[in-house]
Amino acid sequence: MTRIAAVVLLALLATAAILSVKIMDDRHVALVGGGDGIRELRSGINFVRPFTPIRRYDLAPRYALEGKSALRVPLGRGKFATVDCVVEARLARDRVKALDRGYGGKISERLIVPLVSRDLREILAHAPDPQRVPLDSIGAGLGARLRDSVGPLGITITAVALKSLVVSSALPGDLARQGGVKVFILGLDAYDWELSDLVSKSRGLPNIERLKREGSWGDLRSIEPLVSPLIWTTIATGVTPDIHGITDFLAKSEATGEDVPATSDMRRVPALWNIASLFGLSSGFVGWLARTDDLSEENLKRAVIYGSTLASFCVEKFGVEGLKDLNYLQIHDRVREFRELTRFDED
Repeated sequence: MTRIAAVVLLALLATAAILSVKIMDDRHVALVGGGDGIRELRSGINFVRPFTPIRRYDLAPRYALEGKSALRVPLGRGKFATVDCVVEARLARDRVKALDRGYGGKISERLIVPLVSRDLREILAHAPDPQRVPLDSIGAGLGARLRDSVGPLGITITAVALKSLVVSSALPGDLARQGGVKVFILGLDAYDWELSDLVSKSRGLPNIERLKREGSWGDLRSIEPLVSPLIWTTIATGVTPDIHGITDFLAKSEATGEDVPATSDMRRVPALWNIASLFGLSSGFVGWLARTDDLSEENLKRAVIYGSTLASFCVEKFGVEGLKDLNYLQIHDRVREFRELTRFDED
């Protein structure tokens, strides 16, 4: 072996030795391995294989969600809040392995940030003007919610501080309100004009005929895939699914990662009713199921019944005029009539 080769070999051995020595302190937890073979490096000097991936956890982490990492919280009505906040916590040493195993070494990205986003959205949703709510008050509410969520996981929230909260419009700044006439949009899923014409000629469909005669009508060119939430959200927002974010009946929950029914909270852009509200215009939408988080069978039945009930008032006046002075008692009585109408004896 030449002298140069010997020197190179010694250098490699020295490098390997240095890389294999890890010194740990009591303020951190270092884990190696995966699955059931996760091993914690003890405090002091540890010897590990060279280039072994090591996941380090600060037992007193500080999650700085500010600057480029600031949270963008949807508020509805076409607005969002940009929130700078800091969350300080303490991890129980004996629970770090379970946290690592459950969140793949990404506690911040997969647990803390989704929970903070969810809780802020719920807190701000009840505030008429979020910018006028004291930051300390929002921080206190956020801290209480986070403690309830992560306490059982071995995480203690020690401090929550909101540094700033700015509400902005999700709409382009060059939009301007324009005066005009009232607009009534009637969307009929899978409506077939050829069948409609056949029925109109044989039985008569005066309301449909008047709509065609006095308004605009036609088949809408759809987009693929033919999935109702995807298509109707595209209609309501005017943008494609890659922008509005609703692509199926189910979506991933930010908090749990599980598949849950898609709701309006998951929409990334404002809908027609949000835009109308931003410009001081009144609007009413009936039968839009994704506006509710309750997609149980009973709630779907209720939506169909009440949607049909409200539609009957529109039919009476051939327009939304019938909804202007409507009160709850009238709706209740009409639902009761609807219920009686659908009851029948099989004999």
